[in-house]
Amino acid sequence: MLKIKRILPSSVLILVTGLISAYTFFLIGRLCRHHSPPPPNNGGKDVQHSSPITSSPPSSLGDLWTREIGSKSSWVVSLSCCLTTAGVALAYSIILGDMLSNLAVTLGASGVLATRQVSILAASLLAVYPLCSVQSLAFLSPFSAAGVCGLIVTCAFMGARLLLPNSPYALPTGAFLCTLSPHLRPIFKSQGAPSPSFLSPPTLVLTSMAATGYLVHFTAPEFYNELKDNTLTRFGKLTSCGFLGTAIISIVMMSFGYLTFGGSCAGMILNNYSTQDVGAAVCRFFTAFSLIGTYPFMFGGLRSAFFQLAYDGT
Repeated sequence: MLKIKRILPSSVLILVTGLISAYTFFLIGRLCRHHSPPPPNNGGKDVQHSSPITSSPPSSLGDLWTREIGSKSSWVVSLSCCLTTAGVALAYSIILGDMLSNLAVTLGASGVLATRQVSILAASLLAVYPLCSVQSLAFLSPFSAAGVCGLIVTCAFMGARLLLPNSPYALPTGAFLCTLSPHLRPIFKSQGAPSPSFLSPPTLVLTSMAATGYLVHFTAPEFYNELKDNTLTRFGKLTSCGFLGTAIISIVMMSFGYLTFGGSCAGMILNNYSTQDVGAAVCRFFTAFSLIGTYPFMFGGLRSAFFQLAYDGT
């Protein structure tokens, strides 16, 4: 019961963060509609435009800011998007290194072939770079679908490892415990241990991770422009479904991870599972596949922001 009580505040935090993120994402799409040419099928009657309409929709957040606020301060938005996407892309590379190097160990690799550096280099050259070179995000839809399936498989695996009898990670005699580093083995606080405060480092880290999980706003103009039948109603429905699905999956994975490993949960929860666990290896493969398919979204935002900064959007 104590474990469940400690999950509830975190779940509320993730839901509230997702609600705010979904609303602001939708607002960006609404502004894109406001500054776009009227669709030919309804003569522009779906939106009342109070500002001059250009011949093309906004292509980036910096472009949107220029049209809505002005060009003098648009560089602040472009620089923010550039630094944010560069940071997220770096984080993706780090996670890819963890997933692929652990997979290599599971498959029997050793030495330099099992290092994060080789894994990152191979993934970047063979998969990430070709995908980042595509012109349209629509090409990535199969990767996104496969990534969602992979997340569902990962949730099912984590639930099975927690709920099934004789879990290999259960204290004190779980079969895989001896294969884990000491800092990755399950640790649970005693009944009288105080819960973290709202401004404690663990809570702030969780808030940061939750916000990063919803961080796709720099791609909102491109999503809206490439969406088929891009009415605000349809854009709003897809936004709601996407962010709600992300919130649910995040809460489920967070709960399963905490109930299994307690206070030793790693930032990337799959790092807690043994490299000898075949189920964990399958999940690592799906996670790596999902990250590789998501990487071009981050790179697209980085590219747009960089061009906005360097060439004023040209």
